[in-house]
Amino acid sequence: MALPQINMTKVEADQAQEKFSELLALVEEKQERIVIESQGQVIAAVISYADLL
Repeated sequence: MALPQINMTKVEADQAQEKFSELLALVEEKQERIVIESQGQVIAAVISYADLL
């Protein structure tokens, strides 16, 4: 049985700040997972509430 495809997007912290509302829309509408990086280090993620549970 194949695992479901999970979409994940990596974004630099400065880009995430500039496009936060667009990133939230991706999370809400397309169940995208957003990984935020700073200087090549992962510092945070934005996921849907359903993914959190």
